[in-house]
Amino acid sequence: MRDVDDPRFVIGGYANPSKGERILHSFASFIPSAAPVFEVEFDDISKWNGPVNFQTMRQFVQMVIIRAGYGDAGIDPLCEQNVAGARAVGLEYSLYWFLMPRNNTNWQVTLDSFSKVWEKYKGRVYPVFDHEYTELGKVDTTKWMYNLKDGFIKETGVKPILYSRKNWIETYTTQPAWLADLFLWVAQYNQYIAAPAVPLPWKTWWGWQWSADGNGMGPAHGGASSSMDRNRCNMTIAQFNETFGTNIRPIGEVPPDDIEEEINPIKIATVTADLLNVRSSPPGTGAGYKDIGNLYRGCSVPVVEERGDWYRIEGWIHKGYTK
Repeated sequence: MRDVDDPRFVIGGYANPSKGERILHSFASFIPSAAPVFEVEFDDISKWNGPVNFQTMRQFVQMVIIRAGYGDAGIDPLCEQNVAGARAVGLEYSLYWFLMPRNNTNWQVTLDSFSKVWEKYKGRVYPVFDHEYTELGKVDTTKWMYNLKDGFIKETGVKPILYSRKNWIETYTTQPAWLADLFLWVAQYNQYIAAPAVPLPWKTWWGWQWSADGNGMGPAHGGASSSMDRNRCNMTIAQFNETFGTNIRPIGEVPPDDIEEEINPIKIATVTADLLNVRSSPPGTGAGYKDIGNLYRGCSVPVVEERGDWYRIEGWIHKGYTK
């Protein structure tokens, strides 16, 4: 059972540039083409990015896709923290699962695992199936993918986005027509082309992961890792909002209607405790309270109100465990 976490088991783990793309990079200075501009951009993250400063990330993207888990039942240990961080700054998000077809039936436990996490933390953007690994043949892999997709839609009522790369789809699936019913998020690391290559049966793409390992963009985007997975969306802002029921704006602008009240932070607090409870209200105020989530050491969150020993973010945290 390969449910031990591994840095390969994240989006982009195997989507390396092709030989032709590497050559294109080598001769890029001789190619008179400008980098394309897209209205919607997003990052994707996992525990391997470390604690993320979402206030910083929000300056560069309108959305983040967070790893929920991998394999049959492996849960990303920073999933809850990352969801809380995105919510705290009003950043749209979704969840993805790194899938591992190993036999004809393990899609069932994968379905149970991902659907439970999705129901707990779901965002407005559709969930993502990360298909870039299999131990099965082409026909069995395709059946596995269909069973998981069909079961997930029946369980949650939500149609997933499919992440992969062109040569994986062509090598490990029979490329059935039903794939085209799902949005395609495709990896192709090449900043000098206007769009990624799209495998059949799709005719177009929804998302494009155009840069990942080794790009050095991690700190600039609020990550603790050196690199950050960078993505473009093949939708206008208006199309994105209509599709997902969101209210994203051009990069850098905060959608005021996207959260219950606009966040105007008075400071940024960084968690110093190993685990810090987020409360629905400060204890001792007579309002009653409950734990509504957890933050972990190193997580930075915007503070919008200070009351005695307590800070308000989306909920309330004790400031004695921050710096």
